[in-house]
Amino acid sequence: MNISIIGIGLIGGSLAITLKENGFAQRIIGVDISQDNLDKAI
Repeated sequence: MNISIIGIGLIGGSLAITLKENGFAQRIIGVDISQDNLDKAI
């Protein structure tokens, strides 16, 4: 399953990690206006 998350801050980032670790998503696409948040997410 592919999941998109808008806002990769504390909550969005934690959600993405949890979904990936528990096998709910094979691919996660993150969108954020903050380049710093996106850099940290990678």
